[in-house]
Amino acid sequence: MSLSYQALPGRFHSPNNEDELAGNGRDLVEGKVGRSEIVGRTLLSLAVPSGGPGGVNYSIGRLFFIVNGPYFGYHKLRNDEEKQMDILGVKIDNLSKKEISEKVGFFLEKEKFHQIVTVNPEFILEAQKDNEFKDILNGADLNVADGAGIRFAFLRHCKLLKARIAGIDLMQEVLSLAKGDNLSVFIASYTGALSSWKEARDAILKKYPGLHVDGMDLDTKCPSEFAVSSDILFCNFGAPHQEKFIHSLKTLNQSKIRLAMGVGGSFDFLTGKRKRAPKILQKIGLEWLWRFCGEPKRRAKRIWNAVVIFPLKVMKSYEK
Repeated sequence: MSLSYQALPGRFHSPNNEDELAGNGRDLVEGKVGRSEIVGRTLLSLAVPSGGPGGVNYSIGRLFFIVNGPYFGYHKLRNDEEKQMDILGVKIDNLSKKEISEKVGFFLEKEKFHQIVTVNPEFILEAQKDNEFKDILNGADLNVADGAGIRFAFLRHCKLLKARIAGIDLMQEVLSLAKGDNLSVFIASYTGALSSWKEARDAILKKYPGLHVDGMDLDTKCPSEFAVSSDILFCNFGAPHQEKFIHSLKTLNQSKIRLAMGVGGSFDFLTGKRKRAPKILQKIGLEWLWRFCGEPKRRAKRIWNAVVIFPLKVMKSYEK
């Protein structure tokens, strides 16, 4: 059971802090504290859990406290589970890491095509000007939050995101399940990518020996003759191309595929050609800063969109 406050105009809950939330609720109802103090207690407990900064995105939590503190009045407790959230017209599944893993396992058991998308702020911004892409996102079987900005968007709507999972981490979870179930994997890498499909295959087999991995380097503009008979497909074309490509396989009745997922630059992390941010930066949602420092010219526009434009659009949409 998750205890949550009914807020104006939304809800906010933390399954990791039920006792504290309940205590705050009683203090408010009994008149021991004012609403502003409850807001402070609640938001700071969400931003800094008992284990210290990092359990929930600290930097985004503090930003949310500064921006939204004056607007909230919590007045009653409710039992509620938010399983899905709409951010600028794009659905995000609000599931814990355990629930996501269970859902992936369920997909792999079924001989049916399932598309997974790891949605970050750039995806949502792209969907604002590409209706085909938006429809594909909203029609996906699982949309997992990827990016600190998505957590901020949830907070701005008075919701708590249960889990944020980077594409590389979800990909490795799928690979782990595939190895256990003896499933085959296909790597669709675009021609000229930093890591070829064979390099990605070798990196996967080094970590998951015994997997059957096949693949192909493809021209992203002409993949129409592509066919695959593997159980799982990973594609690194980048958004929105990888999602559109995967969706085209679904419409072509590629029935052998059980799970397909766009993974962006994840192959490069597997091969070691790009380094991930240190764990502490991953936990506090500052991976974007690490990437910007490593490739400032290449990342500048993308970081600007994710860190500045996206939050502004979320705040503006909330006011409507």
